Amino acid sequence: MFTRTSPTKMRWTAWVWEYSAVLGSIAFFVAMVAVLASSNGQEVASWNGVTRNAVVSILSLAMKSSLAYVLAECMAQWKWVLFAREPRPLMDFERIDAATRGPLGSLRVLTRTKGPLALQFGAVLTLLIIGLDPFAQQLMQFRDTFADESSISALISSTGRYYMGTAVLNSPNKPVPTNSSDPAHGYTVKPELPLSMQSAIFAGLSRAPAEVEQEVLVRCLTSNCTWDPFITLGVCYRCNNVTTKLESVDGSDSSFVNILDATLGLDGFTKITKRSSNNPLLLG
Repeated sequence: MFTRTSPTKMRWTAWVWEYSAVLGSIAFFVAMVAVLASSNGQEVASWNGVTRNAVVSILSLAMKSSLAYVLAECMAQWKWVLFAREPRPLMDFERIDAATRGPLGSLRVLTRTKGPLALQFGAVLTLLIIGLDPFAQQLMQFRDTFADESSISALISSTGRYYMGTAVLNSPNKPVPTNSSDPAHGYTVKPELPLSMQSAIFAGLSRAPAEVEQEVLVRCLTSNCTWDPFITLGVCYRCNNVTTKLESVDGSDSSFVNILDATLGLDGFTKITKRSSNNPLLLG
């Protein structure tokens, strides 16, 4: 006993796998878009184990397989449709059948078989899905960026002032004139630099500036630390011949030699201390 099936029901049941493959391909595409959208701007290390690239590759492969299955089934039906319409060379049957199995057969259909646009379109899609995987990998791109890490402190050395030495008031009862051309009047200033400061000065004079800059005391626990502009104490030097501008001032144990109207030092003068008449002049 046989039961008759309606044409409408047969049409749906005969193509149930093809419809499922189309819906699955759409679902895989939507899932891939969701993964890319949720990963946009996120850190790479937020995913452990399977990477985002692996997930995108799996989804694109599943989408490509579903599309390839649907295209192969549809192109296989065109073999019978074309030969039912009109007489054709038997070689067309073999070429269309080969097109359902890979891109080489689809290329032969495009170049050697005359058929309807639907068949040609299916062959073009078969060739295009070959490049789906490489282009899907290009969707995931990475860029280096900097993030503010407030929980980690970065330190850099800076100095506002430096005091090493003694300043003795020679005349306690006599105020120092504010407009005096003798800036050393009333005071004896003796610098007392420790050995560490002296070695730093000699190292700065004898080494290249780029080499000295690398010795700045900095603590940075990340790959990049940025500070706002700040002012720190620096020491520089410049040599000039000031022999003609020296003026000797006698004293008991030591004497000051002032350079009047000079452009070096603070307030337009440079102090030169002479320990004794037998020793050379020392710049201070």
